[in-house]
Amino acid sequence: MTTDTLETHNEEPIPEVGVPTWKFIWELVRFRWRYYLFNNLAFNVMILGWLVPGLITREFFNLISPDAPARFDMITLLAILLASGIVRVMGVLALTRTNTPFEYHNQALLHSNMLGRIFQQPGARALPESPGAATARFNGDVNELPLFALWMNDLFGSLLLAVVAAAIMVSISPWITVLAFAPMLPIIVVANAATSRVERYRRATREASARVVGFIAESFGSVQAIKVANAEPRIIQRFDILNEKRRQSALVDRLFNEILGSIFRNSGNLGTGFIWILAAQSIQRGSFTVGDLALFVSYLGFITEFVGMIGFMWARYKQAGVAVGRITRLLSGAPPMSLVKPAPVYMDGPLPDVQYPVREPESRLDCLEMKELSYLHPGSTRGIENISFTLRRGSFTVITGRVGAGKTTLLRSVLGLLPKDSGEILWNGVEVLDPATFLSPPRCAYTAQIPRLFSMTLRENLLLGLPNSDEELQKALHAA
Repeated sequence: MTTDTLETHNEEPIPEVGVPTWKFIWELVRFRWRYYLFNNLAFNVMILGWLVPGLITREFFNLISPDAPARFDMITLLAILLASGIVRVMGVLALTRTNTPFEYHNQALLHSNMLGRIFQQPGARALPESPGAATARFNGDVNELPLFALWMNDLFGSLLLAVVAAAIMVSISPWITVLAFAPMLPIIVVANAATSRVERYRRATREASARVVGFIAESFGSVQAIKVANAEPRIIQRFDILNEKRRQSALVDRLFNEILGSIFRNSGNLGTGFIWILAAQSIQRGSFTVGDLALFVSYLGFITEFVGMIGFMWARYKQAGVAVGRITRLLSGAPPMSLVKPAPVYMDGPLPDVQYPVREPESRLDCLEMKELSYLHPGSTRGIENISFTLRRGSFTVITGRVGAGKTTLLRSVLGLLPKDSGEILWNGVEVLDPATFLSPPRCAYTAQIPRLFSMTLRENLLLGLPNSDEELQKALHAA
């Protein structure tokens, strides 16, 4: 498969969000700003510590060179090196104490807001795509946003490191510094121009991975149908095809990124070569020392890494925009910024007490009435039209009809699992404006024709978190 074929196969329009991607990232930073601030400070301290070995190397070579001025003895240099190492270790420890909480707290916030919105929707329209594809959104796409925020700290730290390193190099020899950077510029321009292709390859990889995850989820949810149809070989064959496409897209993505990385690294090597050529003449004239040469070679990589980081961040920003478009599609009409609305996430400490539904006096049903209830399935003329009936307390009502007559559609329309097109639902004479929320425990219970069981015990599936005693559970089983 060629890369052109791969791009065409995986390319799909990005949903229009209407809100810049940076606003979502900024809200995540604000949500856990203390972690983010301390992460930034720790990273900058660690970054500045990286400058010390280059300075020590310069002083060391000056110390052992007979004609170069040395400001410190060997013991002092070792002490400074040890102190800088301790500072860097402390910076790394601080990063681990802030990186992980910031990332996981924000992922939990996004998961909570996405899942909460899905639960607010009528059952049949909760997801605009397959459950498997939606599950993939909860993984890779959600990870993209907090990671980009943390990478911004990397970019700022890399910028600080590059500026300080360049200032030190200029203070030693401005003209060698400028000429050392000259061969990097055209290579960097060409490499950064390729960031759009990086985005396409990464999108292709993400989409291919989502197809695999979605297919696994759909297969697990249809085990019975697969076995009845004796379709196991065809399912495995299809799974192999999807995995092969994922492998190819991941290979292209990784190969292209390695090529770009090689270009950036080689641009630094060219700059190093220029430094060696220019430094030889300056050392002969006495205006440049061997220690200066060692420092230049050490610091040139910092500038190269910063420029490469700019291209990397631009590509990741585009990818974050793609992730926002996919995630907000699951919000199904809710304001896009509700995705990052602050809310408790309970990642540490005691969990809050569960608020169980309380049976209020108004929860007692005397009469449930349907008036001219209608619902037609989208794109068809099938459904229910103008259905009216009354359910009174203590009565037993049976609705019969042939397969496809609309019995399940009627029941789900009454419960709000399908959004009615017209008609009224009255509870004790009062209209129910939001049946999906109102007709729920403790006012109403519903057992689906084909229930979905969680990976828990049968008792836990029956209770779904309710604190019922054994006696109450037995009564419910007997009544059922």
